[in-house]
Amino acid sequence: MPPNRAGFLLVAAAGALADLAVSCPVLAGPAQARALEAAYLFKLTPFVDWPANVFASPADPFRLCVVGEDPFGASLDLAGQGQSTGHHPIIILRLKSATPADHCQLMFVAGDAQFVSQSLSAVSGTPVLTVTDGQTGDKGVVNFVVGENRVQLQIDQQGALKNHLSVSSKLLDVAAPPEGNAP
Repeated sequence: MPPNRAGFLLVAAAGALADLAVSCPVLAGPAQARALEAAYLFKLTPFVDWPANVFASPADPFRLCVVGEDPFGASLDLAGQGQSTGHHPIIILRLKSATPADHCQLMFVAGDAQFVSQSLSAVSGTPVLTVTDGQTGDKGVVNFVVGENRVQLQIDQQGALKNHLSVSSKLLDVAAPPEGNAP
């Protein structure tokens, strides 16, 4: 990779991290929180490494899947227009249930506690970055928490390792501590 291209990628990744690290603006309501969560789904990808065999070819799409209830609607589609991660264009799929055969690299799961638990179990141990927004019950590798009128991220590093994913220490540094692990 040419040195100035590598520098550009480093600056772009630093900018994305800064967007995550900066305290989120005060939210006006649930719709604004959902739009921010939708944007975060795309900003997470530069800070997670998937196993090399996840893609059959260098040009295969990155599959961002919404499983169960779709809380985002058009805001996810708008946030995803023209997005890519590395050389992989990001495609958005909406699925009724989760299976490893869906070949999702990132899976946002929404629904009642039993549905979320079943969906997370279905892909446990596979290279899928699971994302939830639950205050209770099972949580994904990344869990969005809305509190104090802000959206924060909780990261389950053990869950990431179980799913064969490596989360950048830069992302871990800006994440809120998981419940029960507050300093």
